Amino acid sequence: MDEHLRRREFIKLGVRVWAGISLAPIISGCAGITGSGKKVEDIQWDANPIIPVPASGCYSGLKIKSPFSPGQGEPGKNSKALSDLAWFESNAGKVPAIYSSDGRNTSSEEFPTTICDHLYDMGIIPVISYDSIPDWSGVVKGNYDGAIEKFASGAVTFGKPFFITPWPQSNSAARATGMPSPGREKSTDFIIAWIHMHDIFRRAGANKYAIWGFHLAAYDDQIKLFGWDLADDFFDWVGFSIYNRVRSTGKNYSFKKLFNHAYEWARKYHSTKPVALFGLGTSNMSSQANWIKNAYNSIAKRYPAVKLAVYSIEEWRKSDESEIDSSDLNPEAKRAMQEVTSDPYFIGNKSEYFNQIFTNLQQ
Repeated sequence: MDEHLRRREFIKLGVRVWAGISLAPIISGCAGITGSGKKVEDIQWDANPIIPVPASGCYSGLKIKSPFSPGQGEPGKNSKALSDLAWFESNAGKVPAIYSSDGRNTSSEEFPTTICDHLYDMGIIPVISYDSIPDWSGVVKGNYDGAIEKFASGAVTFGKPFFITPWPQSNSAARATGMPSPGREKSTDFIIAWIHMHDIFRRAGANKYAIWGFHLAAYDDQIKLFGWDLADDFFDWVGFSIYNRVRSTGKNYSFKKLFNHAYEWARKYHSTKPVALFGLGTSNMSSQANWIKNAYNSIAKRYPAVKLAVYSIEEWRKSDESEIDSSDLNPEAKRAMQEVTSDPYFIGNKSEYFNQIFTNLQQ
């Protein structure tokens, strides 16, 4: 099908979503559920192959809320990424395969070449959270084309594969109702803005290197997933954030409780897409170690389509700002992380898959 025809048809889908028309038949026709009954090892993944999807196993990843911007330190000196990764190796026992940015510190137009080159030197694949343009309707109107085109051009100059997750957790309640000026954003604006950005990357040649990560907040309510859904043509991996924020919410949930519904949704409606946990964490308290063990063991044994798990050091606050909640690792949780990531199932840096990237670049 012609690229622009597909784009026009999907814009029609966005309008139907906004109008409140039943989504089940639309989504099944758009994303398809074919192959959902296949064993994971038999799936032909519909994703940019320049970063291999592990045949068996899961990339390990790290995210720490920190700057991830051009010129952020000199390699080997004061690079924040270096100190983060050294922290992870000393606390978790394995340098991760993936390092994820904090999108609020990523430039809208300057591709972070310096830090991405440095990560590659360490055998690590970057994930860039592109979150610096909150005005989706402005993106749709073309107001930010210059910035996005410059970013895409920088990606082509960089010339190596990277994950990019535009507007992560766009379906979250805070995101949908608490956006800064120009005000409340709609899922239709998000869908069409994503397609517009994807099209700019395509024209620039950046989609050769970009692995598009569709990053949602996990919910039990299907409409909070369906209402923000994208067609498979416009992304490579589907992923979620799973945070057990005990102190800030007063509720303590198992990993299975938080993730099971979202995983089943992804496997049913995007069955040929590898699944990512772009953010994973639990409150720093006495139960943290057991929760981490349960989460990683569940990924390995119960959720075989999960091919990336990023542990994220985050901070949250209660609604009354009275207490800070954090997923930073306490001593027992550090030992638990060392134990679970020592399993060969969880892939670290400089793996065979990382080495394959450079063969893929020559093809």
